[in-house]
Amino acid sequence: MFRIEELKKLRSERLELEKRERELERPVLTDLSLLPTLYGWFGEILDGMSLPPCPDSVMQRKKFLFVVMALYCPEAILGDRIRSGLREALSEVLNVSACVISKNMNDLLFMYSHCSKFMSETERTYGKILMRIKKMEH
Repeated sequence: MFRIEELKKLRSERLELEKRERELERPVLTDLSLLPTLYGWFGEILDGMSLPPCPDSVMQRKKFLFVVMALYCPEAILGDRIRSGLREALSEVLNVSACVISKNMNDLLFMYSHCSKFMSETERTYGKILMRIKKMEH
């Protein structure tokens, strides 16, 4: 009997975890036509820094990609497939090939997990862009 109760408990916990995973994977945005606006905001946020970095650098592109993936396709940061059309839309906005987007995506999770500056800057930028999105919705 003890095994049955444990199995019942595990199934319940698994269902709760799956439900939470679906909630976390739900995109904040789905409209790809907003990407140029987001990139403009990203540039404005960089310009507002005391020593603004070059927005076209690979590092800044990776930060923008992280923010976009967090908004449109969070599971892609973990290595899952990027939602259809997003890679191509990003390549247009960033003026790089879709292949470059894929290569830049390869180490986003590592950089976020191991580079404190990358993490703090992407979180700050994400927060500022999310606030602008919320203002735009109202």
